[in-house]
Amino acid sequence: VLIVLLVQFKDKAIHRILSGLTSMALKIFLEYFKSASIINKLGRHFHKSKASAKLPELETTERINKYVYRVMGLNPGPHTLQGTNTYLILSNETEGSHILLDTGEDWSSKKYVDLLFNTVFPITATKSLSKIILTHGHDDHIGGVRRILTELSQRNMLPLPTVYKRYIPHGKYPAKDIKYSHIADKDIFPIDLNTNLTAIYTPGHTDDHVAFLFTHIPHENSISNTNVSLSTSNAINNAIFTGDCVLGCGTTVFDDLYDYMQSLTTLRNIITNPNITENHSNHNLPYNPNNPLWSIYPGHGPVIADGLTKIDEYISHRTQREQQILQVLQDSQVSEKWWT
Repeated sequence: VLIVLLVQFKDKAIHRILSGLTSMALKIFLEYFKSASIINKLGRHFHKSKASAKLPELETTERINKYVYRVMGLNPGPHTLQGTNTYLILSNETEGSHILLDTGEDWSSKKYVDLLFNTVFPITATKSLSKIILTHGHDDHIGGVRRILTELSQRNMLPLPTVYKRYIPHGKYPAKDIKYSHIADKDIFPIDLNTNLTAIYTPGHTDDHVAFLFTHIPHENSISNTNVSLSTSNAINNAIFTGDCVLGCGTTVFDDLYDYMQSLTTLRNIITNPNITENHSNHNLPYNPNNPLWSIYPGHGPVIADGLTKIDEYISHRTQREQQILQVLQDSQVSEKWWT
């Protein structure tokens, strides 16, 4: 219908609006069919594992602080940049039983699982996983779950971990073939006596998206692992695992702009007002006054040392785009009779 109207209307302003509506309709149509299994299979078959040459090169594995080890999903591409960042978080809750945040993509999961189990697990003394935590339901973050669970079972690395993901009734990303427990806003996942992950519901990129605060108060009993050399200082900043809400390179896409902007504001408020984190942690001192900088550990791209500056860039960029759209509408001088 929209295409027929495009042909009939010659007025430039009306034509511009109808063109925009047609583009939106086509996007919704394509998003629907992208979720179909046959389209996913075709996409994987023709997928070219190549990221832009302009992106900074990242190591396949890197220790980014005393607790956190970044493991690449080995799925580079136009939408995944250098690949999905997954994070092994070393926990003292149970000796040798650690936490995995995100799992990479289905089509590259065989290579990823080999890297995780045969390289990363041995040098981190990982005997099992207690939890697999998913930031959201896109396949490049949840696609490796089944292969990881199978590998854990085959290697007798038991008990199998609990998988966590936010559940949205009638949501767009249900992960139907994965059994998981719901992540509520402000849920706390202890790492040790002084270190927590705290869930922050951050919809917009997807309806089920969750970021995680990493808060640490130095203590003599904190975890230490001499088997792995650190690539960074022993000082541990507060950090946010932002998933795809904030990336290390460029900007991200979103399903809902309003929700997305609200989520960016939520993260900014946490960084700029340390008292807010008292509602997101069970620490007596959730904010480390000796090391106030918040880093960003993104779902794609390199770690961002200054999280506040990056979030401000994102907010400014989206605000600028909104103003440009409003200006186009104002310049079009469309008669009020066309608005309902």
